[in-house]
This record gives sequence, C-alpha cells and structure tokens, in this order.
Amino acid sequence: MIAKTEAIPIRIATYGGTSHIVTWLTPEYGKISTAIKGAQRPKRIGGGQYDLGYLCELLFYERESNGLHTFKDCVALESRLSLRGKWQETALLSYFCLLAGNGTFPFVKNSALYQKLLLALQALDHPPFIHLMLWFELQLLALHGTAPQLKHCTICHCSPTTIPLLSSKAGGVVCPPCNTKRNLEAYCVTPDTLHFLQVLQRLRKPLPLTSAKRHQHMSDQSIVAIGHFIGRWMDISLRARNIAVQMATLQFKKK
Repeated sequence: MIAKTEAIPIRIATYGGTSHIVTWLTPEYGKISTAIKGAQRPKRIGGGQYDLGYLCELLFYERESNGLHTFKDCVALESRLSLRGKWQETALLSYFCLLAGNGTFPFVKNSALYQKLLLALQALDHPPFIHLMLWFELQLLALHGTAPQLKHCTICHCSPTTIPLLSSKAGGVVCPPCNTKRNLEAYCVTPDTLHFLQVLQRLRKPLPLTSAKRHQHMSDQSIVAIGHFIGRWMDISLRARNIAVQMATLQFKKK
C-alpha cells in the first residue's frame, strides 16, 4: 500500500556507495526510514527534492523490511536553500533534527513534535538564534514529559525565593530548605533569568523577543540551566549541544 504524508528528513546516511537511507519525521506515521536506491547517481529518483530539514511530500510503500520502508517519490514543499552557506543556521538545523530524532521512537505518531520541529526550522532566518534554540529545547522537554517546573518549589510548592534555585534532579525550582534537606544539587539563577525561562516555556511558537543584548546575561544562565535538564532527561550528546550553543551565541559577538 502506498502512503502519502508530509515529512521532514532528519537524518541522511550513505548506503552501498550509491544509495541513501533517509530517516523522516512525519505527522501521521512518526519517525520512519526509507531506502532510496541510486540516490547519488546523476539520474535519480527524488533528486534535489530532499535534504536535511526540508519539508517534503513523501510517497512510500508501507512494507517494512529490516526497519526500512520502500521509497517511491517525494517533492520539496519548503527547501532550506536560503540557509546554504550560513554555517550558524545550518549547525542549528542539524542539532534540531538530531534532537527531534532522539526524542521519539520509530512509527510512533507524534504530530506535536513534528509541528514544533517545523516551526523551529522555519524560524532559522530570524535571530537571535540562542532564543530559538532554548525555546525548542524547552518544547521538547515538555513533549518528553520532563518540562522544568518553574512556578513553585517542586517539593513543598512554596513560591520561589528572592534568589531562585533550579534543580534538574528535582525537576525545576526548589526552595533552599528543600535543597538542603534532600541534597538536590540546585544552583542559583537570577529572578530575571527565571522569568525569561517562564516566558520561553509559555510561547507556542518561537516569536522574536526583545533586544538580544538586553537578554544576554539571562541567556547565559538559561543555557546552563536547560543544559542540566537536557543532559539528565534527553538522549542527546552534550558535545553536540555544546557545538550548537557555540554557533548560536556567536550572534551576540557580531553586534
């Protein structure tokens, strides 16, 4: 049976010297992989119609063999040609696809993850990139069921103190007595940083915030804070995240 769906390529691997194995994220079928034979030959099916982060219309046969479905055809609905030569944006695109791919299982429908990834990819033309990256990470933590609790202490439910404490071990904000009593390995953030994280977490789409320079110190603390949650709860290489952070924060140094 031939299936038709929107799809985003999130991983492209060379196979056999001339073929590709493409992993796609789809709204209806979740994460699937297809073998595209002869994809690296001059005359090939789907030539130029797919690349990492593209939005495509995919046709494939629902006949899984060794974890692979048979590719029939695809058409690019949105290319990312405008990002060619822009290494910061390209690095973040790769990181977003890596995060999305590690955030779900094969053939498990996850339309929310698909929509969040598409929004993040479409926003790559609009810096500051670090805000976009932090927004996407918070959205994935929420979809993963591990979103930081930022409103009150996760243990006793009291309001945050004048010097908020965050703990990935506890799952969010903690008060000093709970941190001391339970050894929650919490670290201090400023009230402005906590508010900044709350704003990012509430956003349903990555809208541009105010001046990047104004938010730089909050972004620095937020990078560390969210990194603790990503490292504890997501199956992702922190080395890959560190590279993405370096690429995203170079935007500040240009201004």
